[in-house]
Amino acid sequence: MATLARSQLKRQVSHAVTSSSSKSKFPSAYWIAFLVALVLCWSPSKLLAYFAPWICILVMLLFTRSKQILIRLLLIFTIWMIILPIYAIITPGFVWHSALLSLFTYGTFIFVLTIPTKPLADKSLFDKILVTARWVLLFESIWGIVQGVVGFMRSGTFDRGNGDVVTGTIRLSFDNANDFSNPMFATNIVLLITFLVPSSLQENKSKLLLILGCIALVLASVVHAIVYLVISLLVTILIFSPTFMYKYSRGAMVIILILSFILVSFFTLAPQNFSNLTPYVQRVFIDRDNSRSQVVENIITEGIYRYPWLAFIGIGPGQFSSRAGLIGTGLYFGGPITPTPIPFLPQGMSEPFERYVIDLWIEAATSPANASSTFQPFFSLLSIFVEGGMLLTGFVFLTIIGLFWRVWRNSRPVSFRLHGMMLCTSILFILMIGLQENYWEVPQAIFVGAMLIKVSYSYLCYGVARKS
Repeated sequence: MATLARSQLKRQVSHAVTSSSSKSKFPSAYWIAFLVALVLCWSPSKLLAYFAPWICILVMLLFTRSKQILIRLLLIFTIWMIILPIYAIITPGFVWHSALLSLFTYGTFIFVLTIPTKPLADKSLFDKILVTARWVLLFESIWGIVQGVVGFMRSGTFDRGNGDVVTGTIRLSFDNANDFSNPMFATNIVLLITFLVPSSLQENKSKLLLILGCIALVLASVVHAIVYLVISLLVTILIFSPTFMYKYSRGAMVIILILSFILVSFFTLAPQNFSNLTPYVQRVFIDRDNSRSQVVENIITEGIYRYPWLAFIGIGPGQFSSRAGLIGTGLYFGGPITPTPIPFLPQGMSEPFERYVIDLWIEAATSPANASSTFQPFFSLLSIFVEGGMLLTGFVFLTIIGLFWRVWRNSRPVSFRLHGMMLCTSILFILMIGLQENYWEVPQAIFVGAMLIKVSYSYLCYGVARKS
């Protein structure tokens, strides 16, 4: 009996030591994964950027040898493979390769769900990522400003399409190209700025860096990114209550000044782009004479009745307007008019896609008046609802509410109020850009920001911020 007890105690101690050793490797592994993500997502290669979340998961597995990561990953794969046959039975014209492709395009969220958060609560990890983020914002902002100035020298204006040349290292040239590099640059800059604001204000340094970032954001002239940033910040201030304004008046004043600087500069340098905001709202919400409004209206008035299960569980991943669904048609790269098929990838579309999306997509692609992403018949929240129903949509919103509640609860001390507020601003910003385009399936736009949010959340809710 004594021998058995000693053996059991030895196994428990060994397991505890192994577990502790594995967890101690998480910060260094995450640091390496973050560097890999920066290289891949800020590079001109969009294909490498799509692989970034999966390569980073592999990095975490190799360096931590964590069974927890492996189990979570296998669990996600298992759930995915269980639900796909169900959708294949109930959805007419189910496209298998698009469904499998969606697991790849949503890699950012697979990474977030797979990597445990608590072991990342390490002060040295947070500080290293903080310093690296500053250097990245400095370099990318300067490069973006140079691109904007060169564009101005060529066109004579910072307005209209000049902002499209501002892409940082995502596109190294100084030419205008309709390849989504410009919005991805702006989104990355926003998420870097929101991550760095607390340390810049509380440590009283790097304010010039924030100004450079704001200038680059303004020159990029991505209207929806600026609008969603402003809305996200205002909503977050309300959630954290107006007490923030007098308990941390200095920080509040600086944030207001930053927002004012962005809006005034944008209005001054790009008045025509700014003035387009009102016509966009008019066309989308009032006139409804564009592809986006029509696809939403068709789904609400007809789609949920033609496919009764759609409203509850959706029609399946990759079967509608998600990026996986678009790529699966073989018409995405190069556009539906002059497509560039992907070698070895089958082509096809589900019946709901063919019925409600393809014609409107072609119409938007061939009409200059509908060229803006605001008028395209796809965006992440629509894709989530149609492909996952109220079940998945509800899960997304409940998760965000839970994150907000946890952050708010752990940032009650005034010294961490700004940290929590900017963290929630980042989360809400990613939610809101899901109203614009299929951003949630673009790792090059949101993956680095998601990694910043994850380590910031861990630092606040499990790390020294919570212990203070």
